[in-house]
Amino acid sequence: MDRLLGAALEVSKKAGAQALKKFGNIKPNFKHRADLVTEADVAANRLIVDFVRRKFPGHSVLSEEMDLVEGESGYCWIVDPIDGTTNFVQGIPDFAVSIGIAKDCELVAAVVHAPALKETYYAQKGKGAFLNGKRTAVTKTGLLKDAVACFDFPYDEAGRNQSVEMFARFANETRYTQTRASAALGMAWVARGLFDLYGHPGTKPWDSAAGALLIREAGGKVLHLDGKEWHWNDWKKGIVCGNGKMCRAFLEKWRG
Repeated sequence: MDRLLGAALEVSKKAGAQALKKFGNIKPNFKHRADLVTEADVAANRLIVDFVRRKFPGHSVLSEEMDLVEGESGYCWIVDPIDGTTNFVQGIPDFAVSIGIAKDCELVAAVVHAPALKETYYAQKGKGAFLNGKRTAVTKTGLLKDAVACFDFPYDEAGRNQSVEMFARFANETRYTQTRASAALGMAWVARGLFDLYGHPGTKPWDSAAGALLIREAGGKVLHLDGKEWHWNDWKKGIVCGNGKMCRAFLEKWRG
């Protein structure tokens, strides 16, 4: 497991360094109206996939910018080469390389590397979560009125409408509500204790798998919007995360 995490750290930093060369100075293409992709996303995706194929030829890779690479080992790398592409294109430093690693569908290692912020988050199952070598923990905030919350927006119209409802409903319930435009970093900031609460009606597995393990290893909860434990291959049920009290407070209002 140490070898796996070390490999994920190594390749995330290589991909991040490569992406930084194009940061804020690249023209995007559009998958559709609000969903951007750049040559930097594709190049970083290729770098990571080629690295995994070379180092761990039996591992699968599920990534945003390529078809599934299948292996027979039971390990799967869940990769977003640049999470927060809109920020990346605009020259906003809130973007990250996100890598979660699952063994037989259970998350066991995670890296979220934000090269422009010089923040590297990582975790192993059962060994805690860390930022640049220092252990992290979720906050103990238990009341919505005391919470700093973050809600992000998916690209489809129905999901965006749900996010608008979520944002509007909680803006006056929390101390402050904002958007991050990067699920990987929004969740990493929950694990770090900067956000008390993060919600999203439809993150993809590559956006949130790494962040989910970071939060759990930092003492937090990661749930679907129906209140059940979140799982990376069941992403359509949405996500909410924070400490246990904060998640319960959110769900009571959201579902009530």
